[in-house]
Amino acid sequence: TRLTADHIVLATGAVPRRTDIPGAEHTKDSEHFLNMPELPERIIFIGGGYISFEFAHVAARAGAKATILHRSERVLKQFDPDMVDIVVEATEAMGVPVVTEETPVRIEALESGYRVHGSSGKHYDADLVIEATGRVPNLSVLEGGHGNVEHSPRGIAIDENLRSISNPSVYAIGDCASRGAMLAPVADEQGKVAAHNILNAGAPRTVDSRVIPSAVFTLPNLASVGLTESEAKEQGREFRVNQGTTTGWPSSKRIGEKHAGYKVLIDNSDGTILGAHLARHPASEVINIFGLAIKFGIKAGELNDFLWAYPTFTSDLKYMVR
Repeated sequence: TRLTADHIVLATGAVPRRTDIPGAEHTKDSEHFLNMPELPERIIFIGGGYISFEFAHVAARAGAKATILHRSERVLKQFDPDMVDIVVEATEAMGVPVVTEETPVRIEALESGYRVHGSSGKHYDADLVIEATGRVPNLSVLEGGHGNVEHSPRGIAIDENLRSISNPSVYAIGDCASRGAMLAPVADEQGKVAAHNILNAGAPRTVDSRVIPSAVFTLPNLASVGLTESEAKEQGREFRVNQGTTTGWPSSKRIGEKHAGYKVLIDNSDGTILGAHLARHPASEVINIFGLAIKFGIKAGELNDFLWAYPTFTSDLKYMVR
């Protein structure tokens, strides 16, 4: 079928990245995990990102023995390393080993289950191996070179207005595009901007991606918005770091939270929030308040002075920004 239009919006998303090591055919992806009617006893998650950690927490709490294997030293690299350490500690405390600097080199089918051979020489046995090493843009619609739409493994090449740099009639949004984080709210906003730009060619808009909260739904949650400490230093910003643990706070004590912390970056010149990084329950909700503060210039002192509803987790903000 050949379809013709004045404008075409490509929103084909992403597909799981797949390894090409011997025995890779024995691995399954995240969709398989979600569709299983029941869990096997032993699961290995390959990769140290969102999916591996979230699914390992689900599996462990449902009674499975989960293990995370990651090829480099740091897991969850998009997040503040100090907060990641808290989540890793909590993950291992619930019985999920997080094995870093271990690259799977071969997967062997056994009489019962599978054996993952690692680069360290060790091996790991499981009944299910989930490959969760990330997702890559789905560019299958461009196979054959139709449409003169320039693309690379990073996605469809677009300008700041989400238009293809090689074919001005084509727009790309979401995970298939080369710009923007692979997050649902980003794709939603890109869709609105692309529609606006098609209807208002003379007054195009861009996506404001400066402040985008993100979260990992483990227990505790891991959440981040704004600059990391290393990014702020690279930019030459003068700032102070408010950092600590919350396990002694009433909000953590009343739910028995043993692994929790925060790190907030505050500009020395005007008191605005540069970045916030949380590892606690429910950081995925509280991080949105920090995002609003960064976007609209709400200062640390103003967050401290606000009369928050109590006792709520959000009311703990005042202790993080003093």
